[in-house]
Amino acid sequence: MRDAAASRVASDLCFFDLLFCLVSPVAPRLWVLALLVAACLVFGSLASRTERRWLRLLLLLPPLAAGLLAPDTVTRLAVGMGWIYFALLFALNRAGLEYWTYRRVFPYLAGAALLVSLYLASAMTLTIRVPRG
Repeated sequence: MRDAAASRVASDLCFFDLLFCLVSPVAPRLWVLALLVAACLVFGSLASRTERRWLRLLLLLPPLAAGLLAPDTVTRLAVGMGWIYFALLFALNRAGLEYWTYRRVFPYLAGAALLVSLYLASAMTLTIRVPRG
């Protein structure tokens, strides 16, 4: 599943961003988080195709630029943590995961994301105070 490693890491980052938006004390700029995920998807797919370690390490640096666009320290820390997760998986060549292993984990991630999304939608409908992000 090495060809799908970038999309798996991007989906993990989307789940992390969803949880970050739920508990964030500030209203994060969603385009900064989306930029991080998109950059990790593009540069991660390029990094997974090369066997040269130095080139793979160079391809891991551009997604870090999304942290420079973050308006506050909390969002900058979240982008940094997401980038560290991305960089460690690709630098250590651990991004490839067997399909059957990820297939067991994915329903739990999707279920949690669905519950959080339903909670946020119902809270906004019922005018319950939720994080703005």
